[in-house]
Amino acid sequence: MANKYRNEVEITLGGKKYTLRASWETIVGIETTLNTSILALIARGSLTFKEAATVILLGLHGADDKSLTFEEIGKAVFEDGMSRIGRPVIEFLSIALDGAKLGKQEPETAKS
Repeated sequence: MANKYRNEVEITLGGKKYTLRASWETIVGIETTLNTSILALIARGSLTFKEAATVILLGLHGADDKSLTFEEIGKAVFEDGMSRIGRPVIEFLSIALDGAKLGKQEPETAKS
């Protein structure tokens, strides 16, 4: 299960839940592989299937999950549909854009 305090987002691919985690290495990997910035991806307001699959792959790697290949992710994105996959991918990119400050926030505790 994804933990927003660890900069994680849950995504479902082929009916199975996975966790994407944002980190410095993940962000650099996405920007280097796609030759564009996270901000530019979000600002453009659309993603190609290749971009979505790349973000998912590197987000999975950020969560220490190497169970899927790029090709498997690409097929899942196609089969599940970009409309279903796009939302968690954009949420993940937004978390990456905000940086680790989100992950440092602690949940409020109830006062007795």
